[in-house]
Amino acid sequence: MYQRFIGGNSIKSNLSSVKGNVSRSINSELDTLFAECGGASINNGLYRVHTYSSGIAWSEALQQYFSGIGKTILSFGYDWIGRQYAIVHGIDNILLMFDPATFESFQIAGSVVDFHNRDLTEDRDATVSENSFKTVLVNLKISELTFQQCIGYKVPLFLGGQDNYDNYEVVDMEVYWDIQYQMYEQVKNLPPGTKISSVKFKSGN
Repeated sequence: MYQRFIGGNSIKSNLSSVKGNVSRSINSELDTLFAECGGASINNGLYRVHTYSSGIAWSEALQQYFSGIGKTILSFGYDWIGRQYAIVHGIDNILLMFDPATFESFQIAGSVVDFHNRDLTEDRDATVSENSFKTVLVNLKISELTFQQCIGYKVPLFLGGQDNYDNYEVVDMEVYWDIQYQMYEQVKNLPPGTKISSVKFKSGN
């Protein structure tokens, strides 16, 4: 089902070694994605496909970060800046993208198959900013991202950070989401222009 996605990208791992085990059926498109591509990283970490287990784990995390979504989503992949992509149970041809830089979610029209076989094969720059990713790799003097890494903002956008290459760094994606969330929760209701003197983090983070 995902032959175009596989054939149209540089896959880091041998697909036979990264196929994901699906312990229960979700829907046919996602079941097949995990079975054929689970754990695959394309084009040096531009985008990575969750395994079934990591998809479940990130879905649970997103339900904590975005309380309004309830238990209606399942995350299937993520890109180089840590944005998570998910299906919505019971709704066809609509995907959701969750952004840790702004803690906003966005709808994407299309199916899981279209997203991989078309958007991530024919139009990667419009979909996941491939050209910017290549520039970031050069600026940071790295060749790729590991499965656990993403590119994050040193100073968050919601704290006045700039959306430019000097404000990028390689971070652990799970840590990045958690820290961004804690900071965002403390400042989200403050009036625009409020001067932030300090941000507190929960013990253990």
